[in-house]
Amino acid sequence: MIRIAIVDDHALVRCGFVAMLQNQEQFQVLAEGESADDALSIVAQNPSLDVLILDLHLGDGPNGANVIPTIKALNPELRIMALSGGSFDHLYQQLKQQGVFGFLTKGVDLPLFIGAVEEVAAGNRYLDPSISYLENEPLQENPFKRLSDCELEVVQWLLNGYNTQEMAELSFRSTSTIYAHKYKALTKLGLGARDTLGLVNLAQQHDIKPLAIVPRSA
Repeated sequence: MIRIAIVDDHALVRCGFVAMLQNQEQFQVLAEGESADDALSIVAQNPSLDVLILDLHLGDGPNGANVIPTIKALNPELRIMALSGGSFDHLYQQLKQQGVFGFLTKGVDLPLFIGAVEEVAAGNRYLDPSISYLENEPLQENPFKRLSDCELEVVQWLLNGYNTQEMAELSFRSTSTIYAHKYKALTKLGLGARDTLGLVNLAQQHDIKPLAIVPRSA
């Protein structure tokens, strides 16, 4: 019996994966949660856990990637399956170095999902076929190079603590324009819309500095 826990902040996604697992006799779902704190509590309270399926983008608060070192310290033998509805690009090499065994996108179908969990539980690495190109990516690729000038500017404003309304008012742009740049930038960076801590950490890794808004005409 493979003992599993799943942590994802989207209830429908989490319930869907739990249902898939519970329909397979080789799996036992011991716990589920929706936050980084839940993940830590689950690991601490379930030392017999074999596999933790962990969403990397958990909304408010720390994201899944940020708590992996603590999880591994609590249970060094635990196999972690990283789950993402966005991009793994900027995190893949880091997560491998931290001991993550599996990488799965949320669009995966049932046979692949079941097979991936079994592989990870057996101590084998698993990489979703849709992101197999990551094995050949440079170790220190700078994800901010994917952003347009406007997207990078909005990211630097975010790092300075401005919200969407403030950015729109101070730069004389519409909120829809600011939101579009913000959404595209965070998507390209593989971050959730509220993953402020993840953005700050990623910016520090690549020496991206906060930027004050200089008011301009429309």
